[in-house]
Amino acid sequence: MGVAGNDQFQLDGTQSNLKEELGAVIFGEFLSGGAEHQVALSSQEMQQVMRMVSRVHGRFFQRPGGQLCAFIPDAEAAVELCRKLKEFVQELRSLSREHQNLSARFIAGYGSVVVNGDRLRSDWTFHLPALLLKVPVGETAILQDLRIEVYASYPVLGHRIKLNARQGDVTLYIVDFDANDKGGETYKSNVDTSIDAGVFAVLRLTIRGEPRLVRICDCPLPIGRHRSCAIVVRGAMNSRFHGKIEYANGKFYYVDESRNGSYALTADGEEVSLHQERIALVGKGAISPGAPIALQKGDVIRYDCRPAKLSLEQMGQAAAQEPMTDRLG
Repeated sequence: MGVAGNDQFQLDGTQSNLKEELGAVIFGEFLSGGAEHQVALSSQEMQQVMRMVSRVHGRFFQRPGGQLCAFIPDAEAAVELCRKLKEFVQELRSLSREHQNLSARFIAGYGSVVVNGDRLRSDWTFHLPALLLKVPVGETAILQDLRIEVYASYPVLGHRIKLNARQGDVTLYIVDFDANDKGGETYKSNVDTSIDAGVFAVLRLTIRGEPRLVRICDCPLPIGRHRSCAIVVRGAMNSRFHGKIEYANGKFYYVDESRNGSYALTADGEEVSLHQERIALVGKGAISPGAPIALQKGDVIRYDCRPAKLSLEQMGQAAAQEPMTDRLG
């Protein structure tokens, strides 16, 4: 699979000497007085949370404020942990007047991650904070990969499944990526239209753990299976010449030119389906040629695109590139 990035959610490529692990990631927040007010638990209360994570052989990652992040090797144990965390919140509410309005919500996904010290890296976890906002306060949601891994036989009713647990029925919400919005040109990346003259985007790509800086003069930059492509991507659903990176009006774009299409995960956590279309690359995200990120068996390209001042020489290079950029192939 392919959360809007904070410290633990990096789009940087993972180092080759780090071990990739398969498991569940829980992201959650503790709230007071509604969804807009995160509340930090006391150090003693967080110690209790950390012990709960440790009991299921998980790893706890320090988060700011009232947030929680944990990696749990067993997906079913991760869902059970979410249930116990909700019980813990109810206990705090009954014991402390300070916490009488305390609530929480959690979201859990399943896939490959790399744990590097106190950081959790992958090409799918960086959308969890954005997707958490879709979860009702007091509830738990899971991504499709976790549902398929553990609860594939359970019927889904209105984007929910019900578990008949010993402690009572448990409702899990199913949250998925949006793959809608098909226009001639897709702008799901919160495009900044206020960039002044002399301020252009700087694009950094990472594929198979290898970083690459894309310059304006590199564009158009072909992507595909063919060895002549500037970026060679592996995958059975990829075309020999699948797409390209191009540059126009101070922005980089990914352009799909393939038969099977491409999927782009934007900085706001939405996965957009592209077919002979282009998308502006803004902030941190990922490009999955030929298949959705959750189903991708080949390469996923991670990108980080931010505005930066360019020199007069670079501005001249940018201007020289402009006539080429409206071609969609």
